[in-house]
Amino acid sequence: MEHIDDSVEKWLINFRSPKTQRSYRHWFQKFQAFAKKTPKQLLDMIDRQEGGRLQVDDLTKQFYNQLLTDGYPSCSAYIALVSTRSFFKYRAERKLPPLPEAYAPPAEPAFEQRRVLTTEDFQKMLKKAETPFEELVLWMLGDGGQRRAIYTGLKLKHLKGSLLQDTPVVVTVPSELPDYRGINIAKKRRKFSHRFGFTAGTVNRLLEHLEQRRKEGEKTTGESWLLLAEHGKPPSADRINRIVERTAKAAGIQKTVHSKKRGRIRAIHAHIFRDHLNNRLKAIGETDDILRNMILGHRPPYAGAYDRYTDERILETYLKLSIVATS
Repeated sequence: MEHIDDSVEKWLINFRSPKTQRSYRHWFQKFQAFAKKTPKQLLDMIDRQEGGRLQVDDLTKQFYNQLLTDGYPSCSAYIALVSTRSFFKYRAERKLPPLPEAYAPPAEPAFEQRRVLTTEDFQKMLKKAETPFEELVLWMLGDGGQRRAIYTGLKLKHLKGSLLQDTPVVVTVPSELPDYRGINIAKKRRKFSHRFGFTAGTVNRLLEHLEQRRKEGEKTTGESWLLLAEHGKPPSADRINRIVERTAKAAGIQKTVHSKKRGRIRAIHAHIFRDHLNNRLKAIGETDDILRNMILGHRPPYAGAYDRYTDERILETYLKLSIVATS
């Protein structure tokens, strides 16, 4: 029994998503077949019959239980229940009674999106780097805590001041950051710049990287890319992630976990370094939440929030990180 009348269509227009409309129509048709009544008959039960509101309420619960008996997952049965009951919310003057706690939505399954990357894990990964370039990429990820695409668009002009041996440096990420293709890789609707840094250890490896490029004939200027791969262009975001996943696997710390949105994924990937840096900052006593969020490139909580920090303040933080890294 799949009769759909105008009252159903008037109910479904309350939902903008075509996907939601299809889903709600599907479950309501199943409810009709279960109740063996048309939408008009169901509405008449509520409006005219004594106790009809409670009868319809009971019908929706019986429908839910029948779906479970038929082998439907509890989450699907719950969607069917709430979608069916919403018909009466929009089409009847009197809503159905609230659902008891026993009909609460099923708890979402626990998904492990990433594991915590410890300092020991990071050191194991560094030892599995196959080239100085891969090692530099890992150091930059560990110090910067940026989204991996950011590293593909940084140039030498984004470093504040000169690169000096054994000295940390501040890096500025502008609100618009084009990569070598001219595509802006800064986050969508982003209207602010932020700063982060590299520790002395990363700076030393970056100096070696630049020196090798000069030996190969490159004349570095402020417009030169900060990272340059073997093909003469900055590494892609995917290449950066492959370096992370390969070294983690070689170090014996990689594993497969479940992500709510993406299913089975690698536990250690480039994005994990954002949490890694945040934990390192907390470990050295950096309690300023706004500063930590600026370094990670999060949206400022209010206008001018990130202007309050001087380069010296950021350098001080990265000097502490440098000392811990070498101790």
